[in-house]
Parts: sequence; C-alpha cells; structure tokens
Amino acid sequence: MKVIAVFPISDFNMVWENKPAWRSKLVDGNDYRPFLHSYFLSAWHPEYRQWIRGFIRDLITRFPGLYAIEAVEPTVDCFWMREADFNPESNKEFFNRHPQGKLGDADWRKFRAQGVTDLLAIMSEEAHAKGILSGVVQTWPANADGTLFAANVVRDEVGFDLEGILSLQGNQKMDLIIGELMWQQWRAEFGTTVFTPEWTLQASTDFIRLVAGRSFPI
Repeated sequence: MKVIAVFPISDFNMVWENKPAWRSKLVDGNDYRPFLHSYFLSAWHPEYRQWIRGFIRDLITRFPGLYAIEAVEPTVDCFWMREADFNPESNKEFFNRHPQGKLGDADWRKFRAQGVTDLLAIMSEEAHAKGILSGVVQTWPANADGTLFAANVVRDEVGFDLEGILSLQGNQKMDLIIGELMWQQWRAEFGTTVFTPEWTLQASTDFIRLVAGRSFPI
C-alpha cells in the first residue's frame, strides 16, 4: 500500500484564526469567506509562504514512509466573481510587478493564480527534497455541451493555472496531475443529457491532451 497525504494548500482553520493578516481579502478589506467552514489564506503573504513550507517539511519528516503529498483543489475564487484576493501584501506585490496595473484587471487575474502556482512549487520542492512525489487534484469544469473549460478560463476565474503548474521545472515540477471529471455534477448543474458515464471517456481524453505529457495525468 502506498500512502498519499492530501491537504489544502491555502485553507487552514487554526492558521486563519491565529493570523488574521494572512487571510484572503475582499476588495473592501473584509475576509473572504465563501462558505461557513472555509478559511482561505493569501498565497502572496510572505509569512504564510514561510509557514506552509515549514508545515510541509514537518509533515514529511513526521511521516517518512509517504509515497506522495497532494494539494487538494487549490482555489482563490470559489464563485468565479473575481472577489478575492485583495490581501494588502498581495496588492503590494502586484503593484511591484505591475506599477501601471489595476486591481481586477487581466494581469491581476494571472497574478493571483501565480500565487497558487508558487505554493505548489514550494510543496514540490519539499517533497522532492525527501524523495517523494508531489501531486495536485482539481475538479475540471465542463460547458453545457460537454466540452471542458479552457485552461486560461479556469486560471482567471478560479486561480488554478494548469499551464503554469505544468511549466514548473526541476525540483518544482509536479509529478501527478489529477483531474476530477464527474458527469453527475455537470448533469445536475446543466440538466443536459450529454453528461453520462460515457462522457467521462471523452473528458478524460481531453484532459490528458491538456496535460500533454508534462506530468503524469490521473
């Protein structure tokens, strides 16, 4: 049996409670709380980045027999409303990189996704330093006609940049890319008959094509 440790990359209850400055923020400065039991933290806060590296290192050290570690559905914006992340540290870094930029613009959407990619790179570095694999799982959305969403749309709306993640190199490279393709979810949302168990075969083929051999797709 091979054991994979699965954990969120930016959603931790106790950290959220104890470090208010690390929280993901709305544009008005309030905390981003899309659900009652969600505790989103800012991928761009330097102290949080330091903490997550230490957390991953500690996890791997305490459980040396792990086969892999896997980040579960890294998300910045759950409802695709472009309402997070306006953490002050994130805003500051954005304007450092884009002095003429505007919060909420196209560069900002790519920037906040880059924060998630950076966290995954940290995770991979720590995993590979101990000789274990790294992976990430993401539910991949579909259109009403059954086609999968383009990677750039998921990047800009969710904050999960498949192309950026697959472009990581060296010790930061992601070993496993897991796409969740659940026909029941999209049939319930759209009501279209295209979503059947057989749909999963085509969706899986399309997802593998997106990955294009750059990591191992599951």
